Amino acid sequence: MGEIMEKFFRANYSRESEREKYQHDLMLLESTEGFPRLTAKQQQIIRTSLLLQARAERDMHPEHKNDPWYYDWFKAKAEFKPGYQECFHHIQEWYCHAAIASLENGSLQGARPQPHPKEFFDAEYFEFKCEYDLERMINYFGFPTVVHINSKPANFVGEESQYHSFLALGYGPDKSILVWEKNGFSFPYRVVNLEVVYEEYQSFRYWGLRKLR
Repeated sequence: MGEIMEKFFRANYSRESEREKYQHDLMLLESTEGFPRLTAKQQQIIRTSLLLQARAERDMHPEHKNDPWYYDWFKAKAEFKPGYQECFHHIQEWYCHAAIASLENGSLQGARPQPHPKEFFDAEYFEFKCEYDLERMINYFGFPTVVHINSKPANFVGEESQYHSFLALGYGPDKSILVWEKNGFSFPYRVVNLEVVYEEYQSFRYWGLRKLR
């Protein structure tokens, strides 16, 4: 009986933590200038992405959450049956460019996203030496702004040279720019500060900015 009650309370605590994180992320997004400027459909897609992420994590050990190796290892084990299998597989198969495209084509569905046309990456490309310069240029473009990180100074070959895409939504409560993104194959949807993204990609030279379509 004691073991059953322990599992019950552990599950309840886990779900409560999940709800708190989801509500916190949503509060951050809704505090930005850009989120109210999204269409109702685009807002719903972002909310859905955070729910997909939360449900995909329910079957994961806390030490391995958002660990792509852990996702792939379990995928290879025939006996592993995640409780939210479609959510789990979505997190595995979808990636950063597809997340932005979902906002622009109005769909977050499908086991795997469709390829993106070269024109998807059309933007004004800049070389930034520091996060401050990137922040200033995003402010110039306004919110919400799509940012593509490229190995080339322009959109010559489309996705072949693109490293990452994310959406800058505006300033949060701590006065830093908030970003919504899919961090890559098997990586999470997340809400983070621009500083976090810049630190991860600062070695890449060219950053393309455009308005969300």
